[in-house]
Amino acid sequence: MNAELELALERRIGKRSAAVIEKHLGITTVEGLLNYFPRRYMSRGELTPITELPLDEDVTLIARVLSSSTRHMQARRGTITDVIVSDDDGKQGLRLVGGRDYTGKVPGTLKISFFNGFKAKNELLQGRRALFSGRVTSFKGKLGLTNPDFQAPGRRPFQRRRPGP
Repeated sequence: MNAELELALERRIGKRSAAVIEKHLGITTVEGLLNYFPRRYMSRGELTPITELPLDEDVTLIARVLSSSTRHMQARRGTITDVIVSDDDGKQGLRLVGGRDYTGKVPGTLKISFFNGFKAKNELLQGRRALFSGRVTSFKGKLGLTNPDFQAPGRRPFQRRRPGP
């Protein structure tokens, strides 16, 4: 093993920075810092049905947008875009009485909130499917996702448009 990796973090980045990293992440060595991957950069997990979402866990789900609304925040500047999604397969005409679909499963719904979510407001339109990844939270007794990463089909991540002539 390389001796450089076992060095205390403060010897490479200074006491002040090392103290902050140790306090928030519990990392004390160079090797620990090199092997740390922030949640947003980790590979996405298995898909999770909405009806089986665990509280305070990172989840990945594919869902269809049922509705979307944007409102202004009361206490401060900005907007909140609330998106209601369902993991229903979206097949029309095959529903049975009682809200059960053709496979007998009850589709789950979930409220997703985006603070100042301009991108979400424009891309998550009714009927569109998207992949959502984030931490499950509880607000007023209901499960939801707040500011999750999302990817609409047909869109490449970090796609930038070149300025026109």
